[in-house]
Amino acid sequence: MPLLPSSRPAFLTFIVSLATCVAVGGCAHDAPRRRSVPLNLSTPKDAALTFVRAIGQGDAATAKAASLGTDAQKHWIDAVAGLIDGLRRLDEALLGRFGQAAERMHINLNDSLRPLSEHAEAEIESATVKEVDQQASVIPLGRTVSIQVPYARRLRLDHGTWKVDLPTLYTEDPRLGIAAESPDIQIYERAGNALRGVARDIASGRYKTLAAARDAVNEQMGSVHSGIGVH
Repeated sequence: MPLLPSSRPAFLTFIVSLATCVAVGGCAHDAPRRRSVPLNLSTPKDAALTFVRAIGQGDAATAKAASLGTDAQKHWIDAVAGLIDGLRRLDEALLGRFGQAAERMHINLNDSLRPLSEHAEAEIESATVKEVDQQASVIPLGRTVSIQVPYARRLRLDHGTWKVDLPTLYTEDPRLGIAAESPDIQIYERAGNALRGVARDIASGRYKTLAAARDAVNEQMGSVHSGIGVH
């Protein structure tokens, strides 16, 4: 089961495989783009699907609206969804600036994002649901490969709508609560902010060739590990 802080090296390797980067020196904080995922909380499975779909599309607002918990308990949603938003903006900027030359990077990026989008949704869609009074459990089939699916396993009926129940989940599995509130979450926030800045630079023509953009990505990935130079 993926845990955010304990899996940090693996997840940073995942980021590297997507050819992402962070800017060394100053970096403007572009706000995450709002990708409006429909808020469907009609059934436990609908709510769980809305939750994982919104995170996979970089829509933190909808994911938080589909869940219960404090701001601290939901902080990781902003961080992970913001990172995914940054990755998607990078992909759009590369295609927009370099066109067909960036097609291979586009394919690799989207293949790597699938565990957080299509695969995560498929895991929820194929899961079984057990309802007891005003609580429900979503039980995926087999081992999950998605970051957000383990956090969608408990739901509660709240004022007539179903929502992902983070407080109950963190009580049942304290590792998830510790992971969700870890200071290491800041790494994902910094990476997401930096990715949006890099995407903006690519779109503005700062990098004249795809090779230059790719070299900048590779050169600056170390900042994600250390946090040096990321603001």
